[in-house]
Amino acid sequence: MLKSLNIRGFPDSVDFCYDGEEALKKLQKSFYKEGNYFHSDYCLILSDLNMPIMDGYDFAQQARQLMDDEFKIPRELQPKLVAITGNVESAYIQRCFECKFD
Repeated sequence: MLKSLNIRGFPDSVDFCYDGEEALKKLQKSFYKEGNYFHSDYCLILSDLNMPIMDGYDFAQQARQLMDDEFKIPRELQPKLVAITGNVESAYIQRCFECKFD
């Protein structure tokens, strides 16, 4: 069961996606121009690594490419990407960093 929590300093709304493809589409629609940079409505993205259609690894790579190359958002202004997995082996952790999770 998932429950959205209101954490101090974070917005009180949460979006849920079925897979990485849906998440990428929502992320792409969230950008708006403010000043010299694009920003996103999202400040934090939690991504399961084992989603159907597009897994979390591919989502993270494509999300970073979108933010870095298309919208040219400085990394410090990008939403934080956090991987969620039950795997603790170093190979999984290393792959998360290679896919540009925070």
